[in-house]
Amino acid sequence: MTAIHSCCVVLSECAEATGAVLDSRVTAALNLYHQHIQYIHISDRFCGPKQLEETNVTKPPETEKVMLVSFALGPNGGDSEVRPLLLLVFYLLDKLKRLRLSKEALAKCEKRRQKVAEVWLRGAHAARQEQAVLRREEKRKQEKEKILALKEQKRQQRRNAPKMKQLKVKAM
Repeated sequence: MTAIHSCCVVLSECAEATGAVLDSRVTAALNLYHQHIQYIHISDRFCGPKQLEETNVTKPPETEKVMLVSFALGPNGGDSEVRPLLLLVFYLLDKLKRLRLSKEALAKCEKRRQKVAEVWLRGAHAARQEQAVLRREEKRKQEKEKILALKEQKRQQRRNAPKMKQLKVKAM
């Protein structure tokens, strides 16, 4: 396997998959057209862009197999670069369709993914607990407001009621 250009970065979950994808033909294309390739994202469990922390999701996201590719072709449309870059995309698609990892690599990946899933489940459980606490607090707050409103209503009724004094008369 030849080295890729220094401006390219590879992030991988599995070294075996990286080695299988980055063969000599792909690395040659990456080295030749690196200035036009913004990114190539390959995933078998892509669930979209990372969600913000404020959104509490309580069910696991749906995943799918994807290959996202972005090119910067320049103002003239990259006339001479489009064809080889599209050939690279189709070559990668065909290669990925045939790619099979060894049992050891699959086991390692599954173990790592299981750990991530457990962390996610703990986070989702904590989020559900927090939501339940917030609901209970809101319910208590509403009950308190209701009781205070009733007390205030009784107080107003007493103030608005006609004043009466009790007189005791002795019989002679």
